[in-house]
Amino acid sequence: MKEHKKILIVDDERFNINVLVDLLKPNYKIMVAINGKQALKAAQSDSPPDLILLDIMMPEMDGYEVCQQLKADEKTREIPVIFVTAMGQESDETKGLEIGAADYITKPISPAIVEARVKVQIERKEAQEVIAAAHARIQLLKKIAVAANEASAIEDALQICLDEVCSLTGWPVGHAYTLADNDAGVLITAKLWHLDKPEEFQTFKKISEETRFTAGIGLPGRVLSSGKPAWITDVTKDTNFPRAKLAENIGVKAAFCFPVLVGSKVTAVLEFFTPDTVEPDKQLLEVMANVGTQLGRVIERMHAEEVIASSHARINHILASSPAVLYSFEATGNYAPTFISENVREVFGYEPSEYLEDPKFVLDRIHPDDATRIGGSLSHLFEEGFLTNEYRFHHKDGSYRWVSDELRVIHDEAGKPVEIVG
Repeated sequence: MKEHKKILIVDDERFNINVLVDLLKPNYKIMVAINGKQALKAAQSDSPPDLILLDIMMPEMDGYEVCQQLKADEKTREIPVIFVTAMGQESDETKGLEIGAADYITKPISPAIVEARVKVQIERKEAQEVIAAAHARIQLLKKIAVAANEASAIEDALQICLDEVCSLTGWPVGHAYTLADNDAGVLITAKLWHLDKPEEFQTFKKISEETRFTAGIGLPGRVLSSGKPAWITDVTKDTNFPRAKLAENIGVKAAFCFPVLVGSKVTAVLEFFTPDTVEPDKQLLEVMANVGTQLGRVIERMHAEEVIASSHARINHILASSPAVLYSFEATGNYAPTFISENVREVFGYEPSEYLEDPKFVLDRIHPDDATRIGGSLSHLFEEGFLTNEYRFHHKDGSYRWVSDELRVIHDEAGKPVEIVG
């Protein structure tokens, strides 16, 4: 079942809150704040809202100031804000949009309008999250492939992987097991760890380093036996997680683990943990399977180019299920295309090769009435680092479709623009 998105309603009038709660609660998880301070605290929490409906006229801190603080904070700036207010002057709406609001609704509200605009913002945020997650996972694959192939020993490659996966997921614990030298059927600790807060996981670390696993036993043994990634929502309730029985509180709950494969043989397994219960993430496991394959090829000392090519082929399968078409091109010269997701075929009717072989593919297919505006906005892309546009795009069937296009500039370590991703 799909988890309901969270909406934070901010208003100092209980009647207004109740109207919005009754309207939206059948389809969304509702959070409520009656002033600006409560709103900021809720937005900065570990479980932030996906959308904020914000009144303007409130005591102490009005909605404009709340919105400005949200957009100034890196943790909350990506949360879309819709002003819902009795202030209906054009200047009021203009000010709200200029300080970062995504939309503006005047009271008394029209339920149908509110539902429609909320749905638009929720779907737009979901698409942005798909793009961000896909890009982050592509970069993870590239980074591990390059760094691991530059490592002087397999231990260095495994450590790089532990650190990078924990960085991507935000999970605090990563650990590697390798096959014992004298027994190919037994996994022992490699004594390689990523620990964000070592003092909190000392008991679990000690138990893990003292425990060996054979095929089918425990999470590492399961992966050794199947040769495939595995996920546990809560290890304390899993009947095949022996380490949970060796201490009263091991400090972890959710876990996933994946094999490092050389051919079809498991040579190591990497496991990751968080103190919270987390439902399985199928796409993450698919990416981790790719990572394990990359590390296996590092062990075989295959060329880095072969590893990256294989990884891209597999990641394209994941991206093909996305509702957004992802693409990239060089940030210099004639902006040569570098990548486009396979689903361009289903969304717009074009073959990926048509984009990759034509540097003017996108610009030539923008509606003539939009082309000047879009072309003139590109200078802002390099000034701000990102750019959002809406325009009509030519479908292969001859029609034009409205699209929302978000571009971001990728820089190298020296700060030089190297690629643009959209």
